[in-house]
Amino acid sequence: MAEIPKHKNFSEAESVMLLKLALVAGETVRKVAADRLKWQRGDEDEGTTDSPSKGANFAKLVELLRDQNEKELQARRYKWRKERLDCQASESRFMQLLELLAKRG
Repeated sequence: MAEIPKHKNFSEAESVMLLKLALVAGETVRKVAADRLKWQRGDEDEGTTDSPSKGANFAKLVELLRDQNEKELQARRYKWRKERLDCQASESRFMQLLELLAKRG
């Protein structure tokens, strides 16, 4: 038997009641978890025994992935534009330097 936790704000009877409630709640969670593990995909003729919300969850996941990919692509495009502008500015400065050296030489 589990040890009854002692707490200064609870009497022994209340502690026993809380322990029983915790055990019942734990058993309920265990049953729900076991039921979810039992779900199996049936044949196409029989239909499926999957979670009713599986399709909705999958659709949400697809939408989140699509949004994430779009944001990543936008970030890459911004980075590419910035790198291209930096490269063009560097080329322009280099050409100005070459022109200056050509005038001196």
